[in-house]
Amino acid sequence: MKQVTIELYQFSELDDTAKNTALDKMRHTNLDYGWWDFVYDDFKTIAEFVGIAVDLNKCYFSGFYHQGQGSSFTASVDIKKLLQGVQTKAWKEHAPDAKLNFPAMDIDKRILDLIQRDIIDTWAQVKPTNREIAITVSIDFNFSYNRCKNYNCIEDELSRLEEDIAEVCKELNHFLFASLQREYEYQCSDIAVAQTIEANEYSFTADGRPADCIERLTTQTT
Repeated sequence: MKQVTIELYQFSELDDTAKNTALDKMRHTNLDYGWWDFVYDDFKTIAEFVGIAVDLNKCYFSGFYHQGQGSSFTASVDIKKLLQGVQTKAWKEHAPDAKLNFPAMDIDKRILDLIQRDIIDTWAQVKPTNREIAITVSIDFNFSYNRCKNYNCIEDELSRLEEDIAEVCKELNHFLFASLQREYEYQCSDIAVAQTIEANEYSFTADGRPADCIERLTTQTT
């Protein structure tokens, strides 16, 4: 029988070269759980400020740094709340630094009034499409021509509004993907990985290789 003695070290005891090796070996240690949950929750809250109710059980993404990357979500849209939320930048109450480039929503105020008074009924929904890396936005307006006969350009205005609503939803989806990518990059960063290593008191060989396999073997033989 051979007996082998291996000295193990805490991360803080390693030299700089070994620390870099340890970080590289454990680069994805923070990705073994639902690291995206916080991003989803924050996204849902921001979307609610502009009348978009996101179903967190139907959010998806594929990334990062490859073809076919993207994100998508499922939501119902309260168009009246969306119009007000975009115009007042209501989401800044929750996320003042969030960069959302929404369209100006420069629609005829008479048309907006008809919507607010439910003379024009509205419906909108967001669903994933294209392998769940993009969204499709379905919008419908219903109104009686008899009640709106004095509005000669109503269909043109509603068409413009439909485009703006779709742009709001697509901008939110871009924001979601960018937020996911930032969080992914942080979780893989030297700072975040080192914090996890130190919090869990992981051990390493002198050259920075994780010692979990060695520790498991030791446990099994004792």
